[in-house]
Amino acid sequence: VINEDTAAKYDIPVGALVYSIIEDGPGHLAGLHVDDIIVKADDTDIPDSESLGRYISSKSVGDVVKLTVFRDGETLTLDITIGDLNQLGSTVLNDEYGGEKYGLR
Repeated sequence: VINEDTAAKYDIPVGALVYSIIEDGPGHLAGLHVDDIIVKADDTDIPDSESLGRYISSKSVGDVVKLTVFRDGETLTLDITIGDLNQLGSTVLNDEYGGEKYGLR
């Protein structure tokens, strides 16, 4: 989570930090990167990971959600297709985890 203190310190927005990407999962296929910060899902503000989880869980498999993402000083819009949790793998893409660049590891 990028809270207000972290956001102010690093001049980034408050939001849900992408900590890891599951290989061939919805985030990977949508183009998310480790250390992206998700600030909106459709038109809903996402102040933290819990809010993102609640929003995603309100959707059905196959629904498309428009994510507003902050990455390296730019704001991007990515479409993510909601996947079936029972069919997701567990391999972390490139064995890469985020948070370090924002002092969160």
